Amino acid sequence: MASETHSNGFRLFSLYSEFDLVITNTLFQQRNQLKTTWQHPRSKHWHLIDYVIVRRCDIKDALLTRVMRGAECWTDHRLVRSYAIVC
Repeated sequence: MASETHSNGFRLFSLYSEFDLVITNTLFQQRNQLKTTWQHPRSKHWHLIDYVIVRRCDIKDALLTRVMRGAECWTDHRLVRSYAIVC
């Protein structure tokens, strides 16, 4: 499992580099409650595992990316939303 995770992380990093992409979840200073998207069922620790990704040339249009705490969804993840300037 650890080697699979490492391999997937490396592929994702390669994809970001190749297409000049940026994760917007980590751009804005905010409490972890507004960034973390999934809680481990046993440890109850929150993790940031769902992302909003944009091209670096479009980063100026990203205003905010955060989770919706309390959104009623059919999943154990928090819904992530991103605000952007629309032309």
